[in-house]
Amino acid sequence: MPFADFDKKLKDLNRLKQILEVLIRNEMGYFVEILRLKKFLPLSRTMDAKKFIRTDTQPMRVVRIVEQLGGGFIKLGQLLSIRPDLVPLEYANAFTTLQDHVPAFPYTKVKQIVETELHGTLKELFMSFDPMPIAAASIGQVHLAKLKNGKRVAVKVQRPDIERIFRSDIDIMYLFVHLMQKYHDQNVVDPKEIVEEFEDYTLKELNYVNEAKNIDAFHVKLKDSTSAKVPKVYWDMTTEKVLTMEYLEGRKLSELIKSKKMLNRKLIARNIVDSILNQVFVNGVFHADPHPGNILVTPNYTIAWLDFGIVGYFDDELREKVTDLFIASIQGDTDALATSLLSLGALDEGVDMEIFKADLKKNMERFYSIPVKEIRLGDLFEEIISLSKKHGLKLPKNFVLLGKTIITTQGVAAELDPDFNLVLSAKPFVEKLVKQRNSPRQVFTRLIKSTRQFKQFISDVPKQTNELLLRVRQVEKMGEKIDTDLKTLSSEMDKSSNRVALGILITAFLISSSLILNFEQPDFMGFPVFSLAGYLIAFFLFFVLTVSIARERI
Repeated sequence: MPFADFDKKLKDLNRLKQILEVLIRNEMGYFVEILRLKKFLPLSRTMDAKKFIRTDTQPMRVVRIVEQLGGGFIKLGQLLSIRPDLVPLEYANAFTTLQDHVPAFPYTKVKQIVETELHGTLKELFMSFDPMPIAAASIGQVHLAKLKNGKRVAVKVQRPDIERIFRSDIDIMYLFVHLMQKYHDQNVVDPKEIVEEFEDYTLKELNYVNEAKNIDAFHVKLKDSTSAKVPKVYWDMTTEKVLTMEYLEGRKLSELIKSKKMLNRKLIARNIVDSILNQVFVNGVFHADPHPGNILVTPNYTIAWLDFGIVGYFDDELREKVTDLFIASIQGDTDALATSLLSLGALDEGVDMEIFKADLKKNMERFYSIPVKEIRLGDLFEEIISLSKKHGLKLPKNFVLLGKTIITTQGVAAELDPDFNLVLSAKPFVEKLVKQRNSPRQVFTRLIKSTRQFKQFISDVPKQTNELLLRVRQVEKMGEKIDTDLKTLSSEMDKSSNRVALGILITAFLISSSLILNFEQPDFMGFPVFSLAGYLIAFFLFFVLTVSIARERI
């Protein structure tokens, strides 16, 4: 943001002065100095800014500063705690200690916001509404209430004017980015990418409808689970600033850990890990911030998930690749691990893939040179993310969220049960994944998918052939000087046309066999006879085609 525009915003200017004061107080005058922000300080403090040359900027010092700044900076730190791809790992880990301690805002404001958003008085909307909040955070607070039908609900109400406050902090962050890019070389992190990511994340979190959609997605996926649950959303009482959801009985895991009164810590750890693994590899949507404050433990040890501001999503293709990587990680297959990683990300230009693979194998082998029970899966994922950054491998955001989720889950499980080992616990799950992927049903599903892709390829053949023939005609007009090349091309076309014909036959058998699957057929070992025969013929022709290509003749 240009200084001219910034100076016009008195509230932003006051906030900037407050931020600079915090930096000076924590001996970060160096930062104020290099960004040339002294002109916004009182004259009495300008010497302090000059006094402090470059001082210690260790992660915990930065955490302390962020806590004192509050507002959007707390949320920024919390976001960076789960994005070690954006900042050095030691800072991401330090940010996990950030506490969102804010006082509750007055009940009169709560009443006003709820009634305005839901278009009715509290008495009209609820049987009862507790004026004392059960939780308060930087964006909103939660109150217990009862619907007219007697159902107990938790009502999350957004703080008044919070969007303006956060936007003010984001404006200041962009100002810092502008000045850093202008006056200071920065090659450790990309400040603009960080602020853009934060702005996108914050604007989504400030709209409770987005969180409600996340909760709904989990509620549907986990409705049949016996070890984990998610509250139901009451959509007729949910808006951008009010979120009404089912009240779940239980205590936060963070409180139970402090109380030291949990009866079955091993079962709780097991349920948390099972729930995360199922979310990732079965459902394709997972809670990306599973720290103890976001986990509720019910009286029967069921895990209830809270706060869905940050959620990871995998489409089928990405989930397949991540599954390959996870299996390779558990099985200690460093070659498969390197291949999976390269298929996941995009390498910067000039990066040597062989050097990356060699470095990855060297660093991974130290994990697999120790007994399985001593391997820490979270540490392994930290190493993967660190090496990817080192070699310029840009990993998908949702994969990074998964890595941080695994790291956090490992920490929570270890806090509950010091003997808990995530690798050993995940092994049966991985074996089940491998078995499912090799089952006839899954093989058949992949075959159908390949058939569709092959069908598309065959559909494109006429167009590609026409283009090829057009080029041949153009070549013919060039005369005798390229006669030899034309003969060679003609020979290759003969071979290609034979192969295309064979390919069309293969596709015809695959498609026709698939189309008649829904018709009644005799069975052979559980498979429909005519479809099976068609697939076998297609496989035989495919074998013939492969051999012919290998021998370079039909």
